[in-house]
Amino acid sequence: MNTKVQAAAALDRHLIIRTSWVFGEGRNFVRAVLQAAAAGSGEDLPVVDDQRGRPTYAVDLAAGILALVERGAEGTYHLQGGGDPGTWADVAEAALAAAGMPMKVRRITTAEYDAGRAGPGGGSIARRPANGVLDCSRAAACGVVLRPWREAIDAYVRVMP
Repeated sequence: MNTKVQAAAALDRHLIIRTSWVFGEGRNFVRAVLQAAAAGSGEDLPVVDDQRGRPTYAVDLAAGILALVERGAEGTYHLQGGGDPGTWADVAEAALAAAGMPMKVRRITTAEYDAGRAGPGGGSIARRPANGVLDCSRAAACGVVLRPWREAIDAYVRVMP
């Protein structure tokens, strides 16, 4: 845990929200997939298939945070898109289907994706967890559950420029 989060958690009253795989306005994975498909190289799109998580639409995350604040929630909560977890390849396929794009996804491992790549400044690539699924049961106990991520991707694709 970083020092700012530790400092917040030490307060008598605090609300810390943990999330992951966020998409919405600006640069994000769903947009990148659709841009790659639109560029149309003619080849299948290679996407990592050994990391699992639940994508979170920024619009839903904001609504979930507001709902927790309105309920007077305190402490640390996890909020992620609802539904069954998927891999990055599953997310890419859902985005392509939502946009009606015929490009196919080629499922690859993280090691295949990272091979020959360097991180920022030529350093090593950041390691990503194989399991990014968070336990959102504490938020759910407060009545805060985000919509299934597949539905959220459909909604996002309908409104993205």
